[in-house]
Amino acid sequence: MSNSVDQMTARYKELQAKRTTLVEAKIKIEAELASRRRALKEALDKCVSLGVAPDELDNHIIKLKEVIAVKLDLFEADLKTAEAHLKPMIQEIQ
Repeated sequence: MSNSVDQMTARYKELQAKRTTLVEAKIKIEAELASRRRALKEALDKCVSLGVAPDELDNHIIKLKEVIAVKLDLFEADLKTAEAHLKPMIQEIQ
């Protein structure tokens, strides 16, 4: 009988240790969640301060990519024009 009580006592202590570990993990998780929520709020506030609605970020990014694509196309066209003007002069020098 005492062996059974000893086993139960050992099991109880083991379960208490697991409970303590889980409580500590929960506290760490809650602290990390609070930190991430603060970071998210700061990011959302930054978006708003820049005049971009946080819910519209995807659309804003798409528009910016389109603007960049147009500017790259213009840059490429300007380089081709410059190359066309310089090519005869380069051939003359060589």
